[in-house]
Amino acid sequence: DPALDACELALNDCSLRGAISFANAAPAGSVVTITIPADTYYCTRPGSAEDDNQTGDLDLRNNTIILHGYGRSLTILDGQLQDRVLDNHTAHLTIEHLKITQGQAPSGNLGGGGILNRGGGTLTLKDVLIQGNSVEGTEPYLDGGGGISNYGGTMLVDASEVSVNTACKGGGILLASATTTISDSYVAHNTTKSDTGCGTGGGIGMNNGDLHTTIINTIIEDNEASRGGGMFYNGQAGMIIDSTIRGNITTSTAGGISNVGTLD
Repeated sequence: DPALDACELALNDCSLRGAISFANAAPAGSVVTITIPADTYYCTRPGSAEDDNQTGDLDLRNNTIILHGYGRSLTILDGQLQDRVLDNHTAHLTIEHLKITQGQAPSGNLGGGGILNRGGGTLTLKDVLIQGNSVEGTEPYLDGGGGISNYGGTMLVDASEVSVNTACKGGGILLASATTTISDSYVAHNTTKSDTGCGTGGGIGMNNGDLHTTIINTIIEDNEASRGGGMFYNGQAGMIIDSTIRGNITTSTAGGISNVGTLD
């Protein structure tokens, strides 16, 4: 209920934070669906770098959790630049039919202005808009993924949009030793910072190679970086199928793709 404080701490108190705390505390193996009605849900309890869903971002820690909204323009999760919006630690998380905006991840905290998917978590996005998020800091290995940072996790992005986000690396999406599939999606108007060590992968960037990346029927356009305006790739098992990479900008090299790995 958006009329309640969206950052209350009680389990299952009808707030979004309370519902996620309830899901985290459910018995191991539980499947919890959280239906989020049409409205804008703000984070009103500041406090980043806290990982037990008490302050700042919403921490998803256990079980299978489904966040179900009523549409990209109707259900909106707004971080108010207090912290990133969602931090998935070890949950099997599905997000569908909503928008995530104004998340801002603190520097040195694995990035992901909108969403951080850590090594223990799996993340599935369906019909989600990730827009207007950012990451503070200029550390290339810790401050990437303005929209999403998949840092060692497994991720599927389907029928979704990642746009107008910014970070040191991977303005839209950062992949770090991760397994990722992006299908039927749109990655556009994302940028990377120009500070020393930053600036690779305007739309999609990569750290430390990857386990496997597949991009299918996706448009990557109008992103900007110093290297790899559309995408910077240094993995060993990459594949791009039936996709379009166009109109991306570089201030140094490789407007479309900067590839220093193996990419088909």
